[in-house]
Amino acid sequence: MYLRLLREKDDQALLTFELANKDWFESFIEPREPIFYSSKGIQQHITNFLTEYLNGQRLPLLIISNNHEIIGRINLHQICTKTGRAYLGYRVAQSSANGGVASFAVKQILSLAQQSGITHINAVASTDNKASQKVLIKNGFQQKKLVLNKAIIKGQPLNCIEYQRSINECL
Repeated sequence: MYLRLLREKDDQALLTFELANKDWFESFIEPREPIFYSSKGIQQHITNFLTEYLNGQRLPLLIISNNHEIIGRINLHQICTKTGRAYLGYRVAQSSANGGVASFAVKQILSLAQQSGITHINAVASTDNKASQKVLIKNGFQQKKLVLNKAIIKGQPLNCIEYQRSINECL
C-alpha cells in the first residue's frame, strides 16, 4: 500500500469509497451533509481540499491498496506554517480495518510532516474508538485532554480524547 495526493480525477472512486463506508464512518464521526454523497458534492469537496493544499493549509492524501483501490484517507489540515502546527485526520475502509492500514498511513504522514517543517500535530479520537487511540499512541501521540460532547452521533453525545505529537529528528 502507499499514499498519494488526492486528484480531481479521483471523484468517482472517492465517491464509491465514501458511499461504501458511510454507515461505518458515521458510527465514529459526525455525518457529512447529504450533498457530499453526490458527483457534484464530491467534486466540490475535492476542489476545496486541493485549493487548501495549494494554499499550504492541507495535505490531502489517499491510502491506496496494492490493487490500486482507495482503502482510506489521511490528511493534515489547519496547517499553520508560522507555528508549525497541524491537525491529523484519517479514515480507513471497514474492510481494511485492523489490518495495519491506519498505522502505516500515520507513520508515513509523520515523515511528510517533518519534511514540511511541521513540528506539532494534534489529533482527536472518540473515547469509544479504541483502534484509533491505539494507532495514535503507537505512533508517539500523547493524550492531552478529554473533550466532552465534541459531537452528536445518532442522538448521543460523542466524547473525544485530544492527542498531540511533537515531530523531531528521531522519526
